[in-house]
This record gives sequence, structure tokens and C-alpha cells, in this order.
Amino acid sequence: MIKTIIIDLGGVYFENGTKIALSEIYKLVKVPTEKVDEIFCGYPKKEGWLYRRGKITKKKFWNAAIKKLKIDKKLVPKLQEIWNSSYKPMKGIKEVVAKLRENYKVIAFSGNIKERVEYLNKKYGLYKDFDDFVLSFRVGFTKREI
Repeated sequence: MIKTIIIDLGGVYFENGTKIALSEIYKLVKVPTEKVDEIFCGYPKKEGWLYRRGKITKKKFWNAAIKKLKIDKKLVPKLQEIWNSSYKPMKGIKEVVAKLRENYKVIAFSGNIKERVEYLNKKYGLYKDFDDFVLSFRVGFTKREI
């Protein structure tokens, strides 16, 4: 008997925010896309991966982005806003999750960073939509590692 349903946030509950954000970031920073991807995509052992796993701080992540992308630190707030605000709920998903919660425990499992999850909660009330969360920055590993 199924008792629990686990749902990913990016690309399931929310649109693929990283993909949407990257298209804007590419235009803004004007560096090769591979360099941007290396920072933001969560490649193993790179800054985005370490940040998602809670192994480096927000400050270390953004300092690495400034250095590797050779950008002005004044650009960081704009990049943060793009990266966070590119996540929008999929049409009808809140209702689907609410319906599922009538009969099942529904857990969000995500590799999102702490600041983005907090942003999404503030903007969309994310915490009230799920029974629990398994988040990479809390548990120290990503979905790809299990």
C-alpha cells in the first residue's frame, strides 16, 4: 500500500527554473555559456554542486561566481533575483498536491539551495503545501547521489 509520495520541486512542482534563469544569466554576464553552467548547474565537485549540498556558504558560492565569471560584485543581487524568481509553480500543481495529501503523505525532495527554498516559501507558501521536505542542503547529498 502506498503511503507516501515524493515530488521533485524543479521541473515537477515548479517550472525548470534553472533552465529559465540560465537563459537570462547568459545574456546578462556575456561570458561563454559553459562557464556559467559550471557555476550554476550543479556539476559534481563544482561550486553549484557544493552549494546545493550545503557544503559551501552563500558567500563562498557568490565569491566564486564573481571570480570565475569575472563580473562586478554589484551584479550579484540581480543574479540572485533571476535565479530565485525563475521558479514558478506548474499550472494546476498546487491543486494536485492538495488532492494527493487527502490520502497520502507528500514530501518534496529537492536539490534547491537554501535561499531559493526560503524565497519560494515566502512567495508561494511552499512549506504549507507539503508534509515534509528532503533538501540537499540539509542532508548533504543530491538526488543523483542516491
